[in-house]
Amino acid sequence: MSPKQHSLLQIVRSTGLLSAVQVIYVLLSMIRTKIASIFIGSEGIGLIDLYSRAITMVSTATNFGLATSAVQHLSPIYKEHPGLRLKYAVCVIRTWVMLTAILGTVGLLVFSWVFYGGKYAPQLCMLAPIVGFTAITGGETAILKATHRLRRFAYVTLFGALGALLAAAVGYPVWGLSSILAVMLISAFVLMAVSLYYGNKCVPYCIRLFSPRFLRRGVHLLRLGGALILAGVMGSLAEILIRSNILEVSGSEAMVGFFSAGVTLTVSYLQIVFSALDADFFPRLSAVRGNMTDSNALINHQTVFLVLLMTPLLIVFALFLPIIVIVLYKTEFLCIVPMVTVSLAYMFFKAVYTPAAYLPLAHADSVVFILMELGYNVFFVLSIVCGYHYGGLVGAGWGMAAVNLCDLIAVTVFYGAYYHFRFERSTIVFCVLQFVCLVAGLVCAWQEDFALKLLGLLPFALSLWLSWREVGKDIVFKAALQKFIPKRVLKPRK
Repeated sequence: MSPKQHSLLQIVRSTGLLSAVQVIYVLLSMIRTKIASIFIGSEGIGLIDLYSRAITMVSTATNFGLATSAVQHLSPIYKEHPGLRLKYAVCVIRTWVMLTAILGTVGLLVFSWVFYGGKYAPQLCMLAPIVGFTAITGGETAILKATHRLRRFAYVTLFGALGALLAAAVGYPVWGLSSILAVMLISAFVLMAVSLYYGNKCVPYCIRLFSPRFLRRGVHLLRLGGALILAGVMGSLAEILIRSNILEVSGSEAMVGFFSAGVTLTVSYLQIVFSALDADFFPRLSAVRGNMTDSNALINHQTVFLVLLMTPLLIVFALFLPIIVIVLYKTEFLCIVPMVTVSLAYMFFKAVYTPAAYLPLAHADSVVFILMELGYNVFFVLSIVCGYHYGGLVGAGWGMAAVNLCDLIAVTVFYGAYYHFRFERSTIVFCVLQFVCLVAGLVCAWQEDFALKLLGLLPFALSLWLSWREVGKDIVFKAALQKFIPKRVLKPRK
């Protein structure tokens, strides 16, 4: 098998496995969201979002980015020395992960009064263990990704979602708003327990908290980790500033809940397509980071595959959005439909540039990574805050779309100059054609008349045809897909 065919086969295999699990995860999340919307309403969803943003900020400030830098560090070791050296490296990482878990838990206890003017300090103190649980989960899943245990990583995702659903199904109907803290704690604990179970099956658990030798061995991880901390804090701070502004302007947690629901529909449920990037694409890109020819080919393959999956999904999602909102939430959430419709372009642009955006992480270029993240987050806050100020939720949706369009341009120009990265001509043509289909589909979805909405099926069909043609004209793609699809399906008619 040629290197190109092997690369595409790996893309199809990993995306197929993880996307299938991600579909189940999304379905379970939808059920959990429906339970939340019925029993705790928009106010409860807004509170969960406010708590989660504070937890995420402390977590990213104290975990040293080990969930990412560990993958970058372990991937080459697993490829070349899968024995004792790997076990030693994993022990070093787990030791540092445990230290960051303790640091993060204490950090939220100490700084809980900083967030939202101290209004939710007691609740955040009770939620402090989640920071530790999250750090441990991140370390164990990083080990699974770096060692290509994708099936076990999928089990972690699946069983973690099941635990969160069961906690919500019991807590919200019985205790309502007062159960939010308990549900969040139980959900995080279950996810940590499952990740520890499967991580231990991969490499037996071992830490050396009081060994200076082990601590010194892990210091080099903090170089990239420091950049990830700063980037994570900037991202979390940007999210908190946006929600604080909405809370201040509207004076209601319910409006924060509506915005959170819109972001969830735009980003979280459509994240299925990106499920293989962290778990499979990033380790493989890290392994070939010294060869830009291979890196460019890998990134272009991944971009085409993401776009051909994402565009038809976005169009059909937009056409049935009102029904989806009613099914997932309640009729009071229909106000987010215009916001989500215009912000779906956010996900298209994300599909185009995300594979290339992994280049600084794969090369451990912390300065480049920080500068790009800084520019992104500043524009992210300004565009969404200004959009909400002038256009409410719809304006916020336009702001989201504008953010990723600018990020696509910045990644293409800057990484082209710095890393000599280039989109292939065929990739550009394919993405432009799919974007035209997406715009036509969103315009139809925006119409109130049902007959005009139905016209959106035409750009959906065209997008689907373009995706299928892209697969059919590339013999390598066909060879990769034939591992999973019967040959008679892919065989062209005479």
